Amino acid sequence: MADLPDETEEVIGDRGYDSNCIRRSLAERNITACIPPKKNRKSKPSYDWHLYKSAT
Repeated sequence: MADLPDETEEVIGDRGYDSNCIRRSLAERNITACIPPKKNRKSKPSYDWHLYKSAT
């Protein structure tokens, strides 16, 4: 994630990228994370389902 261009506004990833560390890193750079939460996650962060589906 560190090599993303500065003009990146959002990142679309699968559940494998659902971690607090990755989400925090993206938020610090003002990048929107469009990552569905893992099924076993207790607090499920929201994401843009339509954007996620349009990319798959």
